[in-house]
Amino acid sequence: MSDELLTALTTPDMLAAFIGALAAIAVGTLGAVVVVWQIGEQARLALAQNRENEATKLKLQVYGEISQICRRASDTQISLSSYVRNFASNVNLIQQWQLKGIPWTVPRERFPALQELDRQFEDAAIEIVFATERWQIIDPRIDLFRYAMNSALHDAREAFHAYVPFAVQAMPMEMPAEATGQPRLFPWRVPDAARLNALTETLISALDTCGTYANDMHVEMQNLLLGGLFGNRVPPREPLDPKFKALRLDRYAELKHYFETQTEWGKTAERVMSEVRERLAREAQQKNEPGA
Repeated sequence: MSDELLTALTTPDMLAAFIGALAAIAVGTLGAVVVVWQIGEQARLALAQNRENEATKLKLQVYGEISQICRRASDTQISLSSYVRNFASNVNLIQQWQLKGIPWTVPRERFPALQELDRQFEDAAIEIVFATERWQIIDPRIDLFRYAMNSALHDAREAFHAYVPFAVQAMPMEMPAEATGQPRLFPWRVPDAARLNALTETLISALDTCGTYANDMHVEMQNLLLGGLFGNRVPPREPLDPKFKALRLDRYAELKHYFETQTEWGKTAERVMSEVRERLAREAQQKNEPGA
């Protein structure tokens, strides 16, 4: 009986049916594996696409934030520069009118307004420093903008501190309003125009550097965050005079070294750090001395 069964099972028809069944099982198994792989691959691609979409959203968000910060720094710098430039221009014009006997009125610029414009500019410029610290995870090289703005702010503060004592005396000052509510001016005379012009030019030059660095940052962050999205790049600034620096991430090491070693801010920072290291070394030595 077993031989007959074996013979029956090994007939060509039965073998064909058996092989067909195995093939069907193999095809079904392979199909299931392919389906599972396709599902996994689709999930992986979907996850990668979602990650890319979220990264693009974040880049747009960061660029929008940085764009506003740079614009505010540039705008406040222009406002402050224009204010001191207008005052110097008015003083020079009044001086000429006096020589020609032409009637004139005192300038409209006032020291409290100057202080407020300087405060707004300082706040906006410092926000650039905070922004680079906040988003340095995007690209460690963006701390270049922190170095640059700290250096430019150092020079602007030095120039402003030299300008202030002169401006306090040179700008018209209003007396407290009387009962009528009409403000009156203290007696005013035309200040030394040559001295004012020198102080003004030094201050404006330092302020212009701050504004220029803010614009450089805007260009570099636009290329960094949006360049890959649109496939284009904004060309960087190319100063004609090599003593003026354009901020470029592709020259990070060179520019970082410049700001750390060749600017007044960098030299001051290194001097302070050296003094701190020396003090800590002395304190450590004193603690290790016998009887300490």
